[in-house]
Amino acid sequence: MIGNPKYTEGDIVKFFDFYNEEKTGIVAIVDENGTFYDSNNVYYDIHIKEENTLYKHICESNLIEKIGEVNPDTIWD
Repeated sequence: MIGNPKYTEGDIVKFFDFYNEEKTGIVAIVDENGTFYDSNNVYYDIHIKEENTLYKHICESNLIEKIGEVNPDTIWD
């Protein structure tokens, strides 16, 4: 829900990427008020260390579940 995100920085989540493939990564950034192109949904930037990739603007509806959490200060380690 806009302004009230379900997930927070440091949450380890399963999500669907832009190709509808299931991935697992760490929430790095929460756009709780939406993005410049969609201010009606919460979006997340999710980091996958093993791929050295940041998946940007993943809509909350594409997140499947939280499966753990890490200290937000270690997301980029």
